[in-house]
Amino acid sequence: HKKLREFININHELVNSHGLLGGMAYSLNCEMNGVKTDPFQFGLSVGIGVISGFVGRDGADAVRNVKKYKSISNISKTLVSKKKIALYTGKLSVIKKDFLAA
Repeated sequence: HKKLREFININHELVNSHGLLGGMAYSLNCEMNGVKTDPFQFGLSVGIGVISGFVGRDGADAVRNVKKYKSISNISKTLVSKKKIALYTGKLSVIKKDFLAA
C-alpha cells in the first residue's frame, strides 16, 4: 500500500490535469456544437481523462530522447572501431524505436 500511495501522490497533479482537460474538452465541444451538456457524459469524459493521465503519465519524454539521440549521434561520427559503430548504431535505433512507439 505504501508504494501505491507514493506513486499516486507523485502523479496526482498530472492525473488531475488530464481529468480537467477531458471535462473541458467535452464542455467546449458541446458549446461549439450547440448541444446541451449531459452530466453523465461530462463525468465519463473526466474519468477517461483521469485514466489516460494515470496510464500515460509523462509520455514519451521527447526532450530527453532528442538530447540522448544527438549526443550518441555526435559520438558515433568520431568512431573508428566496427564494434563501437555497431554498438552506437544499435543505441540510436533503440531510441528511434522507443520514441516512435510512444
